[in-house]
Amino acid sequence: TVCEMLAELKSHYKTTGQRTLREAETRLTPLKQFFINRRANAVSGDVLTGYIQYRQSAGLANGTINRELSVLGTAYKLGLEHGKVLRRPVIHLLKEARPRQGFFEEPQFLGVRKHLPEDLQVAVTIMWLYGWRRSEVMSLQLSQIDLEAGTLRLEPGTTKNREGRVVYMTPELKTLVSAQIQRVKHLSRKLGRVLPQLFIHLRGCYKGQPVHDFRKAWSDACDKVGLVGMLRHDFRRSAV
Repeated sequence: TVCEMLAELKSHYKTTGQRTLREAETRLTPLKQFFINRRANAVSGDVLTGYIQYRQSAGLANGTINRELSVLGTAYKLGLEHGKVLRRPVIHLLKEARPRQGFFEEPQFLGVRKHLPEDLQVAVTIMWLYGWRRSEVMSLQLSQIDLEAGTLRLEPGTTKNREGRVVYMTPELKTLVSAQIQRVKHLSRKLGRVLPQLFIHLRGCYKGQPVHDFRKAWSDACDKVGLVGMLRHDFRRSAV
């Protein structure tokens, strides 16, 4: 079945490390939901069109749907290599929108930042200065920070191109990071356990757990300064 084929692909990702499991699961989940109990060799063009319509009705952009279709194509390729399927259907990708051109001018960035909680102000400052991806910033651990040398480090294998990076912090960022480290250490002593991540929930029912995303806080901050539709990924262009 398609779901068995997708499960093999997930195992392949886990073994080879070609894609993080968290990222892979976002692509695999909708595919498994739609193709449940469907035989892999019975998938034809009209079935794939049905999947596209199913995802478009959920409001997904063509680019997102294309990423999911590409994962499905990879699963079929792996199935052929392992002798589990007889054929691979022709998968036509959709036309995607032009790449975004938006970026933050400094006054806009500062306006949004002041409406975010203190810990998230640190996160977006790193994104703004260096163009690091949200996943790279939010997964930072205390061991990747050297306050004495004034550096932040991404380990090899944790970035999209698999290469490590080291950047020197500006004086302002060093102050912000130092304050965040103190907040983490204070909560660590309070909870009586080691908290290795730089960005954790400081209060509420998830207190002490890593912060992976902050979509709601970001959207609210943008709304308050009239920058509706701006994305955190726009920091990539802003840094350039």
